[in-house]
Amino acid sequence: MPSTSLLRRARSARLALCATAVAAAAAGTAPAALAAPAQVTGGDVDWSQVNAYAMGGAARTWLGYVTTLAQGTAAATAPATGAEVTPSSPKGAEAVYTFAFPVEGGSYDRAARTGTIRAKGTVTFTSALHRFAITVTDPVVTLSGATGTLAASGQGGASGQTPYSADQPLFTLDLSNATVTTVGPGTQRITGIAPALATANTAFPANYQVGAGPDRTPNTFGTFEVTVSTAIDGSIRTQRKRRAVVVSPELRLLKARGARVSLSTASSRARIARGTISGRRLTLTLKKGRTLKPGTYRIWGATNPPLTIEISR
Repeated sequence: MPSTSLLRRARSARLALCATAVAAAAAGTAPAALAAPAQVTGGDVDWSQVNAYAMGGAARTWLGYVTTLAQGTAAATAPATGAEVTPSSPKGAEAVYTFAFPVEGGSYDRAARTGTIRAKGTVTFTSALHRFAITVTDPVVTLSGATGTLAASGQGGASGQTPYSADQPLFTLDLSNATVTTVGPGTQRITGIAPALATANTAFPANYQVGAGPDRTPNTFGTFEVTVSTAIDGSIRTQRKRRAVVVSPELRLLKARGARVSLSTASSRARIARGTISGRRLTLTLKKGRTLKPGTYRIWGATNPPLTIEISR
């Protein structure tokens, strides 16, 4: 049986361990997963659909119905992009068409893969034969790990002319088989997002019921891909007179290392410094009279669009 002195030492060790954990939390060293989502600075929401409609077969997609049975078209309106799909466009399992909505804002936590991503643009499905003009405008993607939703506004329903809003989701999103890739500093790409209809008789006709989409192969409503960028974190390593060195581990992801870049504040394109990136270091020469202070900046010349960086002491 352990001695009284051994039990006392063990108890003291446990108390010291608890005190260390409490002190670490108070000092702001909680796990990174507890960090707040960062502001979204760019990206795209891509909607890819197969143009297939096999009579009596499983390969019958929404886009295939529009261009085949309904003899209609699908087209993007700026700032969304994508080639117009018409009755004469190629069809079949390999005929994939993508509409891209540029991201304009939101907030996203890259570690937890949660947040809300707002995009702009419109895709319109039109058929004079079946008398509809269905629109999907300004999609809002909300992600929560392996699940999510996509909301939008536009017109649709049984007549193809009933307005609907982003107050309720248009699709539920399944990310259980999605692939997440880091494609650059502060940027993730999520591919293989499977949509299922979340509400009936909103954008699409009433015969497309809740859950429609994954019940067919290929998915009735295609797949989504989300590319989302947020600011990276950096800190001032040294600063003497007009020379400053900023470090950020994510700068290592840049392919064009050693490239010459310029730095501006987040609110202006006016250059406040020039410099070079090497590994995780950004070496800057500031304009006369400037000093580098903590804040949000943009790095021009390293990526397109420019890279946003949050610089701390």
